[in-house]
Amino acid sequence: MVIGITCMVMTLGLVDVYPSLYNAKGSYHTTQMSVSGMEWFFENRIIETPLVGITVAPGRYADLLLSPTERKEQNLPNYMFTEHTGGRIDDRRPPVHFGYGNSLSLGDYYDRETDFITNRQDIEYYSVTRPELGELYWQNEDFQRLSNDPKVDKVYWNSEYTMWKIRP
Repeated sequence: MVIGITCMVMTLGLVDVYPSLYNAKGSYHTTQMSVSGMEWFFENRIIETPLVGITVAPGRYADLLLSPTERKEQNLPNYMFTEHTGGRIDDRRPPVHFGYGNSLSLGDYYDRETDFITNRQDIEYYSVTRPELGELYWQNEDFQRLSNDPKVDKVYWNSEYTMWKIRP
């Protein structure tokens, strides 16, 4: 009986630690590739350049990787989308479908050079885990178009994180 209960607890624990794509839960583990991607970003970032992203949490990585003084200098949000008490919304995400439904370039939506971070989780969430949301927000095809956008340059890639520079 004790062995059976122990096996059941361990199995359920593994399922919770390593969720399946079939249960529509994302895995929010921090990987070494995501840490190295954000390290590169912090080392190469021009602080005055605005930042957009979908699910990246730059303030959380700043907590991990930067000193308190550096965090204050970087002045980054914890998340790209935050709903504050009282209904105020801070949305630093790019336009849905990266604006390709209304324009030929994502750069047409910005009036100054902007940093843009995408990660594998963005693509997998909207194309594999919750494809019904991809139709409303971003689809795999939208991410593929970024590479051919004349006003968007890929400046860093490490198989999990991609850093882009958007030019107006």
